Amino acid sequence: MPFRRLGKGSMRPRSTKNRSDGRFSAILILLLLQTAMIALILLHQFDLLPQKPAIEPSAFVEYPPQEQLQTAPPPVITPQEETSPAEIPHPLRVEVLNGCRSAGLAGRTADFLRRKGFDVRDFKNAERNYQNTTILVRQGDKERAKELASVISLPEEMIKIEVDTTLVDIDVTLVLGRDHNRYVLPK
Repeated sequence: MPFRRLGKGSMRPRSTKNRSDGRFSAILILLLLQTAMIALILLHQFDLLPQKPAIEPSAFVEYPPQEQLQTAPPPVITPQEETSPAEIPHPLRVEVLNGCRSAGLAGRTADFLRRKGFDVRDFKNAERNYQNTTILVRQGDKERAKELASVISLPEEMIKIEVDTTLVDIDVTLVLGRDHNRYVLPK
């Protein structure tokens, strides 16, 4: 093998590769691809490749002829009385305040009232402690508050009218006092 001098005293063998090595690799790859294509064509021609199962004619749904189909009669629309939005009853919108500092009482009561069909909009601690459980009517009439009082067995004299125009979406506020255990409320 011939050597080539690279610098002071170092010798390295000269490269014996020809530039034709790259061409040889490309020709070899092309021959392999051509052989694979010929093999696939022959396998397909002699049905040696796995086939997908054909769809059986029984798999199709047969529909009756168009003449046998019946059309549904058009819906009959009858005029009804119009109801104004003010006449549509809505569930009582309730705010629950924990006025006795019993941990989690307002949340448990809110869940209880929701299961009874009331629309509980908010529940939280009251700003101060209350001795008695009370329903405060914020808007509307006292009759709607009686629905809530009957569910929790609260006497009607514990319903007070305290209109609060800042509470736009609240009909009544249920304030839970220290006596909450006497009424039908979650413990």
